[in-house]
Amino acid sequence: MFSAIENAVAPLKGEGVITDTVRIPPSLAEARYDDKRSMLERVRVAAARFGADAVLVVNIYNDDDWYVNPLSILYVTIAGMWIVPGTHLDVISLSEGYLVDVRNEYLYLNVMGKGHASTVRPLMYIDEQTISDRATHKAIEKLGHELAYKLRDFNKHDLVQQKP
Repeated sequence: MFSAIENAVAPLKGEGVITDTVRIPPSLAEARYDDKRSMLERVRVAAARFGADAVLVVNIYNDDDWYVNPLSILYVTIAGMWIVPGTHLDVISLSEGYLVDVRNEYLYLNVMGKGHASTVRPLMYIDEQTISDRATHKAIEKLGHELAYKLRDFNKHDLVQQKP
């Protein structure tokens, strides 16, 4: 997932829009039993440990839809579950990201990406995880491209303060 976003914003490094990208390990932002801070606050603190000026928080939502076509009547033969392409699986993935200032929680931008993947196969050969991963990857790629577009726009309009 991180590589798709990193690939989309890689050209921005050469353009001087961003200086570096760092993946924050989830273990640095996980809540502990006595931690009353919000998720965003924990992520901001973890990003500050890396010396980041801003942090991109990405959330991914998947929804799947299973349904059968008329060929699925042959599933009663048991062997039909391995031979007859009677099952449809559609997965829609929505990724949303927001770029937040590490110091003061200022929201610089938010981006979204949507991905879709589907398959029609015999019931016993449908791999839900593979289809879900494919939809998620498409959504993350679109999020990365929108992020790159918006960051270029920010740089062009000089909305983010440049450090001396």
